[in-house]
Parts: sequence; C-alpha cells; structure tokens
Amino acid sequence: MNQANRDFETFLTKYKLTMDALTKSQFKKAHSHVVGTMNAFFDYAYELEGQERLKAMRFGKEIKALEKKLYDKNESLKDLKAKVDNNTILSDIAGHNTVKDELMRLIVYPELYPDLYAKFNKRKGGGILFYGVPGTGKTRIAQVVAKDLNAHFIEVKCSDVISKWFGESEKNIREIFDEAREHERSIIFFDEFESLGAVRGKESTGPIGRVISELLSQMQGFEQNDGNIFVIAATNRPWDVDSAFLRPGRFNSLIHIPLPDESARLDIIKSELLGIELEEDFNYSKIIIQTEGFNAADVVDFCERLKDKVIYRLIHKVGPDVITNDDVTFVLSNMKSSVNAKDLILIDDYINGRIKTTPGQMVCFDES
Repeated sequence: MNQANRDFETFLTKYKLTMDALTKSQFKKAHSHVVGTMNAFFDYAYELEGQERLKAMRFGKEIKALEKKLYDKNESLKDLKAKVDNNTILSDIAGHNTVKDELMRLIVYPELYPDLYAKFNKRKGGGILFYGVPGTGKTRIAQVVAKDLNAHFIEVKCSDVISKWFGESEKNIREIFDEAREHERSIIFFDEFESLGAVRGKESTGPIGRVISELLSQMQGFEQNDGNIFVIAATNRPWDVDSAFLRPGRFNSLIHIPLPDESARLDIIKSELLGIELEEDFNYSKIIIQTEGFNAADVVDFCERLKDKVIYRLIHKVGPDVITNDDVTFVLSNMKSSVNAKDLILIDDYINGRIKTTPGQMVCFDES
C-alpha cells in the first residue's frame, strides 16, 4: 500500500468517527475528529496530481467548512454554559420565574445537553405560543431568549407576510424559514399571531387559509431542521388560533405570560432606574403596592415619567436633582393601568377551559 492509500484509509477512519459523533450530537468529540479528518485528507490530496488533486481539494474545502461550523458550535455552547453556570441566562427577563423555568426546559437545555437529547431520541426545536393580555412583555421575552442563545432573530408581523398578490404571502413564509435555516440557530417570532394563524372557516382556500397551510407545512418540517429553528409566537387571543397549530410538532407548548407580580414589578423598576440617583429613603414598597394590576409596559412607563420629572427640574434648575417619593406620588396619581379588565376575564376563562376553539369556529364559550 502506497502513502496515498494509507492517508486515504486514515481519512476514512477519522471521517467515520466524525460522522458517528455528529449523529450522537457529541459536538466537542466531532470537532476533535474532524480536525484529524481534515489533516488526513489534505495529506492524501497532496499525494495526488492534476485533476484528481483539484477535485480532492474542493472536497477538502467542505471538510474545512465543517470544522469551522463545529468550532463555532462548541464556542457557542461554551458561552451558553457560562451564562447558565453564572446564573445570567434569561436574567434580563424581570420576574416570570415559572416562565423562565419552562424556557430553560424547552430551549436552553436541548442546546446545552445535545448528547443527552440524542441519547433519549428527544426532539429539539419546535414552537412555543406565548399568550396573555397586551403589554406583559411577550415580545421582550422572545428577544431576550434569542440574545442569550446567540440566535438569529427574525421578527414577523402580519403586514410583513400578507400580500394582495396570489402566491406572494406563501412565498414570504417560505423565505422566512429559508433565512432561518441558513443560520446555526434561529428564532422566528410571530407577533399578534392570531392575525396569521386565525381559525379557518369557509374561507380556508382564501389568502389567510393558504398562509396557514404554508405555515403548518413549514412547522411540520421541524424535525428536518436538526433542531436549529425555534418558532415563538405571541397572541392576546389564543382562542382565535387555529387548533391545527396546537398539535404535536407545531406549538408543543403554550405558555401564559401573566401580569408581573410584586417581585417582577420590583425587578423591572430597579432595572429601569439603575444608575439613577434616588432620594435616600426612596419607598419601593409603596410603588409595588400601588402598581398592582399594572402590566410590564405600564411599569416601564411609570419609570419613564419619574425620569421626566427630574429632567424637567434639572432643565429649569428648580427642586431636587434626584427622583423623590413626591415624584412617585405625583406620577401614580396621574396614571392608571392600561390593562382591560375584560381581557383579563377572557384569558382566565381560556385558562380554565371556559373558552374553547374548534376548527371553523371562532370562539365557543362553555357555560358550565
């Protein structure tokens, strides 16, 4: 056996080891093997001449690209593990501890422990539907998840997709998923999802019906994406979402994003006022009590109004140059929660099964 044949045999052995490690999602081991694979292949290629060498070098570039991809994957996993170990993962989401635990289970752990998920043949990727009254921070949570996972983030609104031209809307959906597949890890976020995923009725062959069919088709193909695509959707009206989206393989999990509790409101306020000088005996307790029923957007707006007060005084050189308890009293006396009580009742009815959705029927109230 000449040297070229020996190098080729070495390459084949290491290549098989690389592929075996990849099959088991053992990315660190796969990278170690692919480095050896690449070196062995180039040793073999340099023994060739003419057109055979040129063909071999082209394949060598593909191996080199795989090595780079695996290196980036392992670096990304190191960064993710560091965030988990340092308890900084999802730390930009104020409160919502139950929600964060569920996101860890559904998105973070499959990324961090891919070999375990491969061992138990556990599916990765998929869809999550956030629901709750407006202003609870559903979009913000999706953005934080994407940032912490170093994922390519694609935010989609109904107006981005729907077109008056035949076939254009479906094409827009396909292009969104095609873009997501081009990246190591992607999160597609659909805001106001009830506008796109509305329950189908007699108009199931119309534009919305065709969009829904295309969306269902793309989401059904999650298992072909190697778990690198997550779809997160947000809705204020989950009962208006077609039930076909709620089957296994599409939105596997529905997560209620509630109004922020006391702890969450305190986290938001401290985060919004971080680095801003406050009166010495600044009364957080009073704020927490008086912002009961506020959504996350209301709490942020409250903090912005406090800033406005002190900025005005600094501009006009009147009064204290810090945020005071009097500012809190003034702002709270001039604002109220933007949450609609009827929305809260509807969400509660949905959670407790008093609103049901069936294909072709918008809302069904259970009178029991």
